[in-house]
Amino acid sequence: MARPAAVKLLQGALDQRQEDLCDYLWASANDDAVSGDEKDMVTLMRLVLADFWANTTKPEYPRATNDRTPFAESIIPLFK
Repeated sequence: MARPAAVKLLQGALDQRQEDLCDYLWASANDDAVSGDEKDMVTLMRLVLADFWANTTKPEYPRATNDRTPFAESIIPLFK
């Protein structure tokens, strides 16, 4: 089953730098001509890729973090 809008979004996402990925995902336009199922697929892909971006992009903390921070950032996302 071909889903050209989903493939186009994925190919475009693969061409982005990691820093620009989240901006690309939400700035890319929806095509009104695609079916409802494909729109759902594109939305799901955006959410999964945005979650990937959030998990792999770590902010620099201005001060020392809590001793549970590494656990919360690395272990808890495994259970999503």
